[in-house]
Amino acid sequence: MARSRVIKPEFWDDEKLATISRDARLTFIGLWTNSDDYGVVKGHLNWLRHQIYPYDDISKPTFEKWIVEIEATGSIIPFSHHNEKYYFIRHFTDHQKVSHPSPSRNPSAPIDILDGGGIAQEPFGNDSGKILEETEYKQKQNINRKRMFDSFWEKYPNKKSKGNAEKTFKKINPDEQLLAIMIAKIEQAKKSREWLKNDGEFIPHPSSWLNAKGWEDEIEATLTKSEETPEQKAYYAAATIAYQKKVAEKKKQQEEKNKIPLPPVKSNIFGEPIDIESERLRDKYESKEN
Repeated sequence: MARSRVIKPEFWDDEKLATISRDARLTFIGLWTNSDDYGVVKGHLNWLRHQIYPYDDISKPTFEKWIVEIEATGSIIPFSHHNEKYYFIRHFTDHQKVSHPSPSRNPSAPIDILDGGGIAQEPFGNDSGKILEETEYKQKQNINRKRMFDSFWEKYPNKKSKGNAEKTFKKINPDEQLLAIMIAKIEQAKKSREWLKNDGEFIPHPSSWLNAKGWEDEIEATLTKSEETPEQKAYYAAATIAYQKKVAEKKKQQEEKNKIPLPPVKSNIFGEPIDIESERLRDKYESKEN
């Protein structure tokens, strides 16, 4: 679906874009309106041609020529994803300020493009040759976050309320290390009794899992013996021994607590123990004689 975009006055002053044809410049603007909020647009030429010029009889070779002109300036960089062609619009966020980016069905641009791959280009109207590193960093950060969310979404089994999940993911703003922890915990949870019960009926929505910091939960997995790795077997064996030892110590403490104390031992004036039973029989015998 086409989107509203901003055309700044600097666009018309850009010397690089002045080297291409007027139709190519208009086509470039058309790419903006048909891209997602991250500067990625489908590269299918027939589709683009009918989206940008629905009422004009423009041949495919002519339209392709305009795209080649734009590409030669470094304003767009082509890439492939699952054998489908896409274009990444460089410096897109320098000129298009999107407050609430919409979830996109387009793939993220490859990281080598974000790191400076393709043909470098100066932002529109920047005749001094300086690159706006801050805005370039923001663009890279936004697209990198989308790539990370796509990785999370691919692994999470309960694919519901994607928009809410993406908002929560953005709020958490995890780094690569935290994302790896999240994915590892998800893989572990997939084998848990709770997530396996009733064909996944109790798997929380991804946004709820993120808000609750589900990656910090302790999960009891249901791996079979054949599925356990040597490290897992060693861990479970050590944990079992420690648990059995703890149970034995607790049992011993309880036995000591419940033990009935013996009556105090009588002793004579010299501190020697007295046989209580013998003393009792002797007292009984002496009482009979008296």
